[in-house]
Amino acid sequence: MKVLFVCANDPYFYDNGAALRTRPFIQSVVKQGEAHLLSPSAKANETRLFSKRIDMEYKLHGRFVRTLRSVVTAEPDLLFRSRGGAVAKTLHATLLADEYDVVHIAGLQLAYLVGPFVDTTNYLRKHSETSSPALLVDEFNAEFAVYNRTNLRASRPFWQSMYYQWQSRLLEAYEKRVLPIADLVTCPSQEDMSLIKSISPGANVSVIPSGIDLQKYDGAGLLPKAPVITMIADYSYRPNREGMDWFLEHIYPAVRKANPNVRLYLVGKSSDRFDSVASGVIATGYVDDVVPYLQLARVVIAPLLSGGGIKMKVVEGMAASRPVITTPIGAEGLKALNGRDIIVQSDPSVFADELVRLIRDDNDAARIARNAYLFVSKLLSSDAVGRTYYEALNLVVSGSKSSD
Repeated sequence: MKVLFVCANDPYFYDNGAALRTRPFIQSVVKQGEAHLLSPSAKANETRLFSKRIDMEYKLHGRFVRTLRSVVTAEPDLLFRSRGGAVAKTLHATLLADEYDVVHIAGLQLAYLVGPFVDTTNYLRKHSETSSPALLVDEFNAEFAVYNRTNLRASRPFWQSMYYQWQSRLLEAYEKRVLPIADLVTCPSQEDMSLIKSISPGANVSVIPSGIDLQKYDGAGLLPKAPVITMIADYSYRPNREGMDWFLEHIYPAVRKANPNVRLYLVGKSSDRFDSVASGVIATGYVDDVVPYLQLARVVIAPLLSGGGIKMKVVEGMAASRPVITTPIGAEGLKALNGRDIIVQSDPSVFADELVRLIRDDNDAARIARNAYLFVSKLLSSDAVGRTYYEALNLVVSGSKSSD
């Protein structure tokens, strides 16, 4: 099996949700075949995984430019985050120069490459005896639903609310149009699949959960006694940012009143926006390795009110053998049992009470932490997820070749 992974960012450069989701897929291919990477410059110490790396270039545009281009083209602004003519040309040249079984497009923001992919494969069918590759689009979330949830969960200026509604409609129309073209669409959860199928019934959708490298998180060690709460997230992403705003306003004051010595570590990109917002809050910014901060954590939180897919910040906490408290949206797609593997609460006062209890109750905190690790190790290890992914590749390749 020879697979070309097309990623908006090198999956080994940042430990964000997209990267963590894509790594088990890459590793499953490397074990049994050949993986190539089409991405911006890769992290030097991880390029050994790939038989070939192809650099692509694009200019990151700010929100104003993306909004303007969205207005002019009536396409979602998500597509302009990493859009560039050079990317399409690089993909075209790569497919002409090399033969692949599958082209894996990582995330809807790169789905604008579906058109160039189809044009190139049509050319190959006419002018070459080789079979064309199958196309896989990996949806990190049902994107139109993420925009809907983000818009509905909080009051915001009228113009901003209208913009989110408009973008959600554009995303819905785009996903409905583009996803059926792919030979296979993958997504993290049954909830995402149901949402995708509701707007794009013609798409061939399979659920492949997001996996985690358990060995990386084994080093977190025993559960500490110190009252430290941790959230690992990219705070430039609106659902993470708004979730933390909600936690700080409605939950953290009660927790701090019950535990004056509590510390709240906000770990990840753009966490510095929360510097000095309240006593005991420590914002680290982006870190290369989150495990030392998980080592400090008594409890991991994910107070999310919007978003989609499996939340890797939740899975990371569970993989590090830490009790995790989250909301129904934070637990979406996991099928973890509330009260056994994880704590799920949407009511702010109950969320605070549960957090205080886990800080104080050594036995129950250890029980949930232990069950959390067992849940992840059975269902979401990178090896298990990688096997599921590779089986899906074999099915889509055999189906694609039979139709050539």
